[in-house]
Amino acid sequence: MWSFMERIGRWGFTWRTMVSGGMIGLSRMLLSLAQMNAKATPLITILYLIVIACGAWMAVAAFVRRLHDLGWSGWWVILAPIPVAGWLQGLVLCSARGHTAENKYGPPPGKAKLSEIVAPPTDGAATAEGVA
Repeated sequence: MWSFMERIGRWGFTWRTMVSGGMIGLSRMLLSLAQMNAKATPLITILYLIVIACGAWMAVAAFVRRLHDLGWSGWWVILAPIPVAGWLQGLVLCSARGHTAENKYGPPPGKAKLSEIVAPPTDGAATAEGVA
């Protein structure tokens, strides 16, 4: 969720951006309510900034990982804050299918790397089918 490495699919991208947007929106709403009641202490403001930073980090990480799934560089995330370009980019990231094969950013989401698959035991140890 916090990493810029690997890849995520359309569904993972969508829910991560919704969660990060919800975090940012809810924290902004709570800060506004505190300001209206004249109870916005420095602690509330600091907590708000921490939540904003976490939500922004999570959103950027989701964008970069989704770009990696499409085989694009993560630097394309720079387009996200630009009004029309960012909206179009978001539509593409939510709708385009990622590469089904491994690309330079790793295996497809949900697939293990070949090097991470454990080889079956060859020394007569117990196997999944039973005891050798």
